[in-house]
Amino acid sequence: MTEHPGTSHENVSFPTFAEFYRAINDRQPFPWQARLAEEVARTETWRSVGVQTGLGKTACLDIAVWWLASQADRPPVKRTAPTRIWWVVNRRLLVDSTAEHAEKLACLLNGATSQVGDRAQQVVAAVGSRLRSLSAAPSAKPLQVIRLRGGLASRTPTDPSSPAIILCTLPMYGSRLLFRGYGSKLRAIDAAMAGTDSLVLLDEAHLAPHLKKLLPALTECTLDARSPLGEARSQARLVPLTATGDQADGKPFLLNDDDKANPVVRQRLYATKPLELREDTGDGVRRLAQAAHDLLRQAPEPSSCLVFANTPKTARAIFNRLRKQYDGKADLLLLTGLMREREAERIRRRILDPHQGIPATRDATEPRARHFVVVATQTLEVGADVDAEYLVTEAC
Repeated sequence: MTEHPGTSHENVSFPTFAEFYRAINDRQPFPWQARLAEEVARTETWRSVGVQTGLGKTACLDIAVWWLASQADRPPVKRTAPTRIWWVVNRRLLVDSTAEHAEKLACLLNGATSQVGDRAQQVVAAVGSRLRSLSAAPSAKPLQVIRLRGGLASRTPTDPSSPAIILCTLPMYGSRLLFRGYGSKLRAIDAAMAGTDSLVLLDEAHLAPHLKKLLPALTECTLDARSPLGEARSQARLVPLTATGDQADGKPFLLNDDDKANPVVRQRLYATKPLELREDTGDGVRRLAQAAHDLLRQAPEPSSCLVFANTPKTARAIFNRLRKQYDGKADLLLLTGLMREREAERIRRRILDPHQGIPATRDATEPRARHFVVVATQTLEVGADVDAEYLVTEAC
């Protein structure tokens, strides 16, 4: 542990981000994650994050929580780390998968105690104690986690002083910001919760250009009045997370040579991905279904395959053809943006099942009982952290 600069108490230590990350994730952070945390703590601001998919951008939540705890001893007007951390992404599957990480983090913080001899427990307890000190309620937990999306819009933060992670889709956040919150009963309060003292981590930011324009426009409409929160927290602070950003995002935070020398990063960046391009002007549905069947037929054991189509109509036609072909001898799922939410939720759970689904965290050595095939539109392609042995896709 290192002494936290600016602390108001002598001999009070605060863990480095690397110590905190190891304690909650049981592994070392990637070089870029530790470097970003150091930069945020030093400059007290965020750049857009241009790190590629699959390299742990979810750790931005860990960084934001650690940064907030590091400033917990400052007077409110001098604190620059926002109390609420919004994770906004325009895909429900990503809301759910990121929520699992946030809930695990909150659970560890809420249950940690410095009285336990374990070093990791003491590190987490130190962060949790600082977070708890921010809340006006003496019995408050260190961190709240709230999910806002279709069917889950009833819960909102109840105490503006309590640290919280709020995960939501783009319409959920944007509507609250504009006093029209979906499922909101207290629109003015929810607008304040979204528009002040908030760090907005906008995942897949290239899919949400309108929100990137909206926040600066709202700032221009705000009356020039002194806020007890101080200038840094009087408005929402937007951080785009995307590897396909534009010049409007400024100079993004990128990987450097240290990252590319990391063996895990190298494996993910430079993994061999053989690709076969087939040009066809005939029956595309038949060709796509046949390509998936050919790949699985040559697999040495039951495997998984993703089939992406450009339209719901094409996806359903491929699914029906494969269902006839396999006749119950494989697990086949269909997911499109036109499905009813109850059905889509059931399909998403099966896709992300840790044993027979295709989440990226699944143990690859665990055998499958049968082939697992998902036919989907881009609602899945940009909406979940999944991993399959084979992929068939229409040219987008």
